[in-house]
Amino acid sequence: MKKLTFEHWVDYVRGVTPPDQSNRMSALLETGDPVATNLHRLATGLAEATPWLAGPAAPRDVLQRALSVFVPVEVHSVWGFSVLPVRTLFDSLLEPQPAGLRTQGALHRETIHQAGEYQLSLRLEQEPGSEVMALIGQILPNENVNDAVSHRPVFVFQKDKLVARTLSTDNGEFQLEFSGRQPLRLVLALSQPDRRIELDLEPVSGAKKASKPNRRSPKSN
Repeated sequence: MKKLTFEHWVDYVRGVTPPDQSNRMSALLETGDPVATNLHRLATGLAEATPWLAGPAAPRDVLQRALSVFVPVEVHSVWGFSVLPVRTLFDSLLEPQPAGLRTQGALHRETIHQAGEYQLSLRLEQEPGSEVMALIGQILPNENVNDAVSHRPVFVFQKDKLVARTLSTDNGEFQLEFSGRQPLRLVLALSQPDRRIELDLEPVSGAKKASKPNRRSPKSN
């Protein structure tokens, strides 16, 4: 087990310690370990005396874009995750709408899905005459599930090509833009234990298609 140094405790006080190591350090403090308690006290004093250690707070949208740069690292490992079965609870395409609403503005489709103990809400939009699609979604666990959905990798594949990626926000929300060329597939990676949600992104308008299992793992570009 790696020895904890004063520098580790400074990072712990600043909140930049990796989760596993942070949990270990918190456990030492809870047990009253004298060395840990002393180093933590010194690191806290240093942080309070030098507030510049924390650095300026970055705007949330800038932080989100920066975090999304690291998503490709997880593309290769996500295919080892177990797949949660998905059941569609609502599809706006199956709900009749007045003719005027069907012909005005951007085409859109809203769906709600149940995947294990998670609920996934999606809104897919596309301007008439444009190939660009916008996907807005949110992943939420059931009330009796204590599992974080923040900063989870979200991918969109066109056949075996990665066309869009992002990370979910603190509230499990995400937004992507990509070409609407079919077939498209959404993949959302979860954790604890490692699992993933896979879902075909069917056309915004048109008949509902039966989804077919894809036996190949898409490649990242």
